Amino acid sequence: MTAETQWLREWFSKKSDVSGYSDEDWSVCDFFIEGLVDSLEVIELVAAVEGHFGLQFNEDHFQDRRFTTIGGLCEIIREIQGTPAS
Repeated sequence: MTAETQWLREWFSKKSDVSGYSDEDWSVCDFFIEGLVDSLEVIELVAAVEGHFGLQFNEDHFQDRRFTTIGGLCEIIREIQGTPAS
């Protein structure tokens, strides 16, 4: 599990019961479909990710289909940071 995935898992666990998710689930879990965040909480998520990882999302990131999954969001974070994929 990547550091990004671990951090996101901890963030989501503060909001919802995520104990049933396996490591594989985290890579493909669509947090909107799963009900892990609502439209207001996604703003909290964005602010928390930007603050924790020291980055800033742009409009293209929000339009990226990967943005709705934990694995995809981790990819976007690594791309913004210039970190190679794990």
